Amino acid sequence: MSQGHLPLPGSAGYSATKFALNAIGKAAGVELKKDGIRVMTVCPGYVRTQFSSNASRGSEVKRVRPASVKGITAERVAKATLQGYLKQKREVIVPWTMYVPQKIYQLFPGLVEWTMGKMAK
Repeated sequence: MSQGHLPLPGSAGYSATKFALNAIGKAAGVELKKDGIRVMTVCPGYVRTQFSSNASRGSEVKRVRPASVKGITAERVAKATLQGYLKQKREVIVPWTMYVPQKIYQLFPGLVEWTMGKMAK
């Protein structure tokens, strides 16, 4: 999931921080534009790192992400970030396939939240 756009059940605090960073970046971009400063937010989906293995968990672990989703490499995120910078993008969502669930969530939030709730059970 592209954090900062889609909430992740079981990780409300984590999702909240990503939503906040996304909002701060977009607000800063508007505020600083007059000074010639551009701000770009980067919203990656699942990245293959040791983050999840080091995260604190309760006694019951629930997986929202299907086991078949392996995630993208940090190098892919870095390349997408560089390309976004060179193209003067306001936002980079990587992988590009995360645009689809983001747009579906914008149009049909209840459907997406219902689906994520089913996956979290």
